[in-house]
Amino acid sequence: MFPLYLQSRLVERINRTWGKMNILKDNKDLACFYTTKHSWRGKYKRVFSVGTHGITTYNPTTLEVTNQ
Repeated sequence: MFPLYLQSRLVERINRTWGKMNILKDNKDLACFYTTKHSWRGKYKRVFSVGTHGITTYNPTTLEVTNQ
């Protein structure tokens, strides 16, 4: 998990990207966690975010939404 000061900066950065996307615009991320996804393809890092209207995962290098 990110330290609190980095977590709030990450949430702000993710929330700024919502204006550029057409995905649950009213969703505001409340908490973000840096995790490792274990898949049949292998292991890779993700940002797991709990928001007001849903749960979202992001690619941590590009902040692209990978699942919502």
